[in-house]
Amino acid sequence: DAARNWTTLKTGDRLSGLVIKLSEGAASLQGTILLGEGEKSPARLYVYLLPAETEKADDVLRFYAAPVLPDGKFNLNNLAPGRYLMTAQPAFEVALPPLSKLRLPDETETRAKLRRDAEASKTEIEFKPCQNVTDYQLALRPSAQTTNLSAP
Repeated sequence: DAARNWTTLKTGDRLSGLVIKLSEGAASLQGTILLGEGEKSPARLYVYLLPAETEKADDVLRFYAAPVLPDGKFNLNNLAPGRYLMTAQPAFEVALPPLSKLRLPDETETRAKLRRDAEASKTEIEFKPCQNVTDYQLALRPSAQTTNLSAP
């Protein structure tokens, strides 16, 4: 699986048997994080989408992340149609952008922890082909303000 294990090519390398599928129908999501009265958004907050179907739990290309802007807005584009779990969490404590880190082959445990957190929040969304969801409101769970995804 080239996506899950990554495939590195250097100049002059040849690769056979790799199939890249491009298709129409990507969805998008625009929304806002809802805070409770007196709550403040944590720094470097991100919205994460993870595949809801257990058979797609290992498909790293179905994991998405987007930063929450200071005004509480977020935007995710080029989403494959399907069902997703959603959660908002502070960013990883590394230099890599959260989406890059989330899709690394050795981040299986990070994806599993994020999935457990998303399952606990019980927030699910489904995208149809070419669907554009706007004005979505995602409530920030109180534990999201202290969760650290890089911790075991």
